[in-house]
Amino acid sequence: MMKKFSILILIFAAFTNILGVLASIDPYATLGVGRSATVKQIKKSYKQLAREWHPDKNHDPEAGDRFIEIQRAYEILSDKEKRSQFDRYGHVDDNENHHQRGNTNMFRGFQSQGGGGYSFKFSSRGGGGQRSHHSRVTLRKLEGEIFPGSYSKPFVLLLTGDWCFSCIRVEGIWDQVSAELEKSGIGSGKVNADYDYNVLGHLGVYSKPSIVAVVQETAYKYEGNEVSAENIKNFVASLLPTDLITRVTDANRHQFLSRFLATNKPSVLLFTRRSTPSALYKLLAFKFSERMNFGFVQTTDSASKQTINDFDVQHNQREMLICKEKLEIPAEDMEINNVEAEELSRFLSENQHLFAPRLTSQTLYEQLCPESTYSHSKSYCIILCLKEEQLLGHAHMSFIEVAMTTDNLPVKVKFAYLAEERQPEFVQKLGRPNSLAEGSLPVLILWRAGTRRAHWKWLPGGWHGDDPHGDRTLLVHHLASIQWGKAKELPELIDEFAPNFFVGLCQSGVRKVRNGFRSLWNIIAQGSLNEVSLFLLVVLIYLGCALLMFLGIIAPNKPDAPERPSGKESRNHKTAYREDDDITSRIPITSLNSTTYDTHIRNLPKSQILLVLLVTEETREELFIQLKEEVYHHIINSPVLSLAHLNLDKYSNWCNKILNKTNSKNALLGAVLAIRPSKHYFSVFGSNLGESHDFFDSSGEDGLAGALDGLDMWIARLLDGGLEKIEVEQWPELED
Repeated sequence: MMKKFSILILIFAAFTNILGVLASIDPYATLGVGRSATVKQIKKSYKQLAREWHPDKNHDPEAGDRFIEIQRAYEILSDKEKRSQFDRYGHVDDNENHHQRGNTNMFRGFQSQGGGGYSFKFSSRGGGGQRSHHSRVTLRKLEGEIFPGSYSKPFVLLLTGDWCFSCIRVEGIWDQVSAELEKSGIGSGKVNADYDYNVLGHLGVYSKPSIVAVVQETAYKYEGNEVSAENIKNFVASLLPTDLITRVTDANRHQFLSRFLATNKPSVLLFTRRSTPSALYKLLAFKFSERMNFGFVQTTDSASKQTINDFDVQHNQREMLICKEKLEIPAEDMEINNVEAEELSRFLSENQHLFAPRLTSQTLYEQLCPESTYSHSKSYCIILCLKEEQLLGHAHMSFIEVAMTTDNLPVKVKFAYLAEERQPEFVQKLGRPNSLAEGSLPVLILWRAGTRRAHWKWLPGGWHGDDPHGDRTLLVHHLASIQWGKAKELPELIDEFAPNFFVGLCQSGVRKVRNGFRSLWNIIAQGSLNEVSLFLLVVLIYLGCALLMFLGIIAPNKPDAPERPSGKESRNHKTAYREDDDITSRIPITSLNSTTYDTHIRNLPKSQILLVLLVTEETREELFIQLKEEVYHHIINSPVLSLAHLNLDKYSNWCNKILNKTNSKNALLGAVLAIRPSKHYFSVFGSNLGESHDFFDSSGEDGLAGALDGLDMWIARLLDGGLEKIEVEQWPELED
């Protein structure tokens, strides 16, 4: 009997659950859109219905419930995970809230209990998902890290968005793909096109989802049908310069290995059965192209038979050799069957210099002669000074032979040589040795003690070259007994391989023109007919205006000079600008303080909304930058908005009064108050820093990264009237 009763209870519970699901709203019907509706159509329908059923404008008794239902429908359809869940199961389980991660936000008391679409349950993580992730690519990261770094490391970026439903499949496998790419030496990242839209213009790709490779500051769109690490790796390898790797045969082997003298680089030889180098080898060659020469030998090619025999490589082996000054004797070798890319990269990095390279730049000098301030950790550089006609002479070759065997020396040493004709200022500062035997070359023992400061002594008698063992013995004795004087300043070495200024300028111009044409082609080839028509219309308008100006029919208007505030207003309004950002540099953020309180609160026009950012002196500059990036489009399109900031170091008590709650300064940091003084209410945006964030124990700007993520969408809800309003009977005084 009890068993049957239990079964009946289970059936009743399941039936009740089904009824609950059936009773849930249909978001498509609520918003009046079809199941295949685009994000743009959904957003348009939502805005129309939200304005129509807003309780402040519609006095129908059911307007409030209808408005909440509209918000709920938009919340489902604007969230890709919730929309996917509804499409699959016909309902959305609100109990599965993937944002519940220890919410410690002080604004939880202001959260709407109705579950409205944009009631913004402020969590310490904030919204935006991937936008706060370390892989997020912003314009600052693109220009500061990716573009400069793309000359030695290619990058692959995924263009996606919160409103892109076709991006879901790609995002599902992207983490695994990007991890594989990183192992091969390819950088990766995500561009959220909905928020970091300014990145798209620099890449010249506007459709999403898209995969874009960046090589030498140039973006290339991946057009393959299958998204896999191997396909993308091969795509990136095909974009690399074609002259990175030389095919080596018996005929050109000596010429290739002899490049070390002109290029000052070791030579890398890959022996493989393949007729073309692998994608991994191309990527390694691209990474180390500034420091090494790369070649490959096909072991099944009869034209390379002598080379294969001389280096004793088996036909079925994949082997990598590194040759330096001794052309026929490899300095290092490694079998590379089943060897990871990271290990290969480490192998090349450890052998990226010749035994005794030429000092060709300040960078190389600092690498070979590391700074060592303390005597117990000092490292010496043994530098041979010679003229160009003495290169590879018997003294130079003897010096190289000793450099190949640095074991048993009393201190750590690096060997190098200096071409006197190419570094005249540096050589002149060093002076000349007092005693130099006939036929010998001067050798300098240098201990670098600072960026430009060094101790140096000349080896007595110089380097003879006839007896390498004798020269080495003399060097060892002198190193053991050397007495150092005071460090002196040395001039910076000339970069011998630096491109000519005009050549560099021309290369930069060609690159910019090429990227411009590629961006134009992407707009035309990938854009819709309306986008192309609009683009052509804008071009025609500009050309027409230019023609009219040329004919003198119209004259360009000079913009009026901005009116300069005077007197008290000039002193009280402190406007913050980001000098290096063309987009946001003209957005003013005024200071809300006891002097400007009347202007901002008591006398603010009735239609105005004041957005007040809560900052401290330490966080002010970084939060200003984030605020401007988030509100830019709203400020230029909505004249009712104005920006101000409130210094929590002085006025945190005022915030606690209007919030009717005592909060620490750290908890208030980064919040935004949308104040409507004439209506006596305000709304609150909680920053993503949260109560648990301790800015004062962090260093740099990383602690504030993503603090205002989601503010853009929050302001959109503010202007639509969809945010909760906290009423204030009377605005408290703001006292210093």
